[in-house]
Amino acid sequence: MDNDLQNKIDVLGLQAVDETAYNKDLKPHEETYKRAKIDINRFKNYKLYGGEHMLYSIEYIERTPIEELLKLIRLMQY
Repeated sequence: MDNDLQNKIDVLGLQAVDETAYNKDLKPHEETYKRAKIDINRFKNYKLYGGEHMLYSIEYIERTPIEELLKLIRLMQY
């Protein structure tokens, strides 16, 4: 994994979508994502905000400046 990408993931406090996280946090919402035509398999990282999950794709993390990502996280925490 690219060092810059890993640094962003660490700074943002993102969790990898592993089998446990998928079953606990994403699977209950699987039908909603399917109806919205969102392929949740492309999301490799996520973060919980007050019990709500926010999904992040590797592509999004790579192309978005860290300052913008941090700004969005601050907004999500309120």
